[in-house]
Amino acid sequence: MKNLKLVLGFLIVLLSGCWIYLQYFDIEEIKVKEVALEIVKKAPDPSAEAPKKGEINIGCYIWGPFRERESPRIAEKLRKAGLISKAVMKDRFLPEKFIVYLGPFDNQEAALAFQKQFRKQGYRNARAILQGGLSFGVEIAAFNTQEDAQKFLTGPRTPKVKGVRITNRLGEPSGEVDFAFQDISEDERLKLLDLWRDSPRSELKNCSF
Repeated sequence: MKNLKLVLGFLIVLLSGCWIYLQYFDIEEIKVKEVALEIVKKAPDPSAEAPKKGEINIGCYIWGPFRERESPRIAEKLRKAGLISKAVMKDRFLPEKFIVYLGPFDNQEAALAFQKQFRKQGYRNARAILQGGLSFGVEIAAFNTQEDAQKFLTGPRTPKVKGVRITNRLGEPSGEVDFAFQDISEDERLKLLDLWRDSPRSELKNCSF
């Protein structure tokens, strides 16, 4: 009887040890799983794309320049190609200059007559201004700085006409236009390339450049 009690006591101790051992590893397994789950949560998603710097927008183009009077013809080409809904016509503006200027006159005809007269006198770059705030005047010469324009005005080459003065030319339409395109598809881009090839004097540029 005494031996039986010893055996039973030994078995109880052994089973208790096994139970504690198993409980320990269950707890450790749970901890390992929790740590692994936390690592997965913190890890970057491999499917997420990083932002790319300097990426070219292949759906945006500018085509031109064209003389303003040509714009209806170009618009008709775009309509036939199915691109007119994606096109926006934009004016080109002349760069800022200091100009030797005469005018303004009462009408376009007077400005054109003075343009002709100045060109006969040797001012080959003289031109009538027919749009903008200086319209119906004549630009006799243009300079990058006010100092250069002043030297011309006070020098021997200035025309002997009363009323000639220096003014600033800013934001004047050039008489040329561009056509801008946004969000065009690959098929539309190929159609635009075909139109550009048929107009060798024009340029087709991506908006990213």
